[in-house]
Amino acid sequence: MANYKLNEQMVAGMSEGDKETILSLYLHRCLTPSLIVKHLYRIDGIPEEIANHRLDAMILDHLIEPVPYGSSEEALFLTQFGVRTVVSLFGDRLKKLYKPGSQNTALPTCFDLKMHPANINHQIHLNQFGLEFEDYARGDAAYTYYDEKFMPPASDFIMPDGMIVLPERILFLEMDMGTERVKRLAQKWNSYRMFLNSPKAFYEKKPITMFFLLAGVKRLSYRQKSVMRSLMTYLNGRVNGEFEAYIETPEMCHEILQTRYLSAGTEMAGAEKSVLDCLRAKYGFTVTQPPFLKTLGFPGAYYIKRLNTQGKIDVIGSRPQEFILDLWLDRRFSLFQNITNIERNEKVMRERVGREVPYLLVVSSPIWAKRIPSITKTAISETIFFTTPDRMSTKSDWCRALFQIDQLKNMNHFKDDSLLETVHELRMAKL
Repeated sequence: MANYKLNEQMVAGMSEGDKETILSLYLHRCLTPSLIVKHLYRIDGIPEEIANHRLDAMILDHLIEPVPYGSSEEALFLTQFGVRTVVSLFGDRLKKLYKPGSQNTALPTCFDLKMHPANINHQIHLNQFGLEFEDYARGDAAYTYYDEKFMPPASDFIMPDGMIVLPERILFLEMDMGTERVKRLAQKWNSYRMFLNSPKAFYEKKPITMFFLLAGVKRLSYRQKSVMRSLMTYLNGRVNGEFEAYIETPEMCHEILQTRYLSAGTEMAGAEKSVLDCLRAKYGFTVTQPPFLKTLGFPGAYYIKRLNTQGKIDVIGSRPQEFILDLWLDRRFSLFQNITNIERNEKVMRERVGREVPYLLVVSSPIWAKRIPSITKTAISETIFFTTPDRMSTKSDWCRALFQIDQLKNMNHFKDDSLLETVHELRMAKL
């Protein structure tokens, strides 16, 4: 194949979809025909049947070649001729993209892009996530997607599977197929710790979020809990928002990515807005985000308070009606640190503001709150309260909208807004 020469007539006859296909194959290393048809040929509005004919033609032209993997699947890779064609069409663009800041400007060869068939399934799942991201980000966000082969070295210790660079943040992508054992996860988190201690220059200027993508995992809940426990053990103190982590399915990660980093009007964003609106309109709280919360150890949180007719914080029983509120519908890992460090944060709070303010977490469901002790391996403090968007919208009384989980795994709400006397609601084992 090395003897094939660039054919200007052939290149001139290529559609934009053809060119985007071979470029994407270079940037992602390999793709399945179905991914190419779905995510690339729609640029030209080409129907599936015709798109498949275009792929067959490129195989006959020795631009791409199929490689079997799994039981009956095929992935498409560029040939040597295909790589030369891509470089001739997009060389200047690729040189700007390839390992920014590095002195090495030699672009990856056909040999560099190849991989063992056993690794193709993992790569295809990663590439699917990348293409799905590009579908909704294209035209609406400034971003650069990097495969491992193209990103600048992160450190001497780690290299994520993929990376998305946004204007204000870097996103690491770790594709998990449920195969890494506890020992391997421990090595990964220790490598991340060393990276955070000594990142390469490219990674020093922006905060970083790691998306640990759980794809094709049979026992999803078990795997998620196992990964979270491992991360809690080895990296909890470092997941603080500046370095954030999500351990979720690709679908959930897309929702989080759009909500948190692209400010898209997602279902999650709508639910968060509804919670804040409900606090104000239904329960009478004032909602603010004062800067001092970050110094208290609650970055991104809200301060809510309910005032009496004299304009002072209302007190029921002995409890002032005020809370530090975190919206935890995205299940970001950094909030586990807030939960496990609540006593230290309360001490800082007493020193800075002269009193403790209870911590309220809005979770997607009580089941998520139920899982916290098994991940943190500690009991939940009595100064931590929970609610959900559903409870806030359906419970007329604030004391019934809130709940706690006791050490016997009972879910309890409260008799009144003093939150002193609990009312048994159900055994968490029933959820």
